[in-house]
Amino acid sequence: MTASLVYDPPARVLHESDSVAIALDALIETGAGCLPVVDRDDRVLGTFGVDRLLGMLLPRAVTAGRLPDLAFVSDTLSQVREKLSGIANDAIGPHAERIAHPIHPDTPLLEVLLLVHRGENEQPVSDRTTGKLVGVVSARRLLASIGRVE
Repeated sequence: MTASLVYDPPARVLHESDSVAIALDALIETGAGCLPVVDRDDRVLGTFGVDRLLGMLLPRAVTAGRLPDLAFVSDTLSQVREKLSGIANDAIGPHAERIAHPIHPDTPLLEVLLLVHRGENEQPVSDRTTGKLVGVVSARRLLASIGRVE
C-alpha cells in the first residue's frame, strides 16, 4: 500500500510570492493547519502554516530559544494586530517550512504514517520526477482510510 491511496487534492495552494495576508486568509478559509507552498513551476518548496505564522508574531528572542516563556509580557490584541499589519505584505517563501523527506505517490504507507507523525498534520505529495505538487496527505485522511476499530 502506498501514498497514492491516501492523498487528496490540496484544499488550497500557496505560492512562494504570496503575502502573509494571503496565507492567513487561506489558512482561516480552509481550516488547515498548514498549506503546501510551491514555486512558479508548481514544484513543492514546503509548507506554511499556523505555527510559522504565530512564530512570526512572537519576539525573536522566543523563537531563537533565548526566552523560555512570555509570562511577563502583556501585549494587547491590538498590538499583535499591529505586528501582523507590519508583516502582512511579506512574501511567505522565505518562511516556508522546507520538506526534508518528501512524500511521493509511491511512498510506502508506513513511511507516510511516520512522516505525518513527525511533521505537520498535512503533508504535500509531489511527483518523484518533476517535484510538482500532486496532492496532500492529512492525518484525518489517514485515520479515515485506516478505519474504525470494531
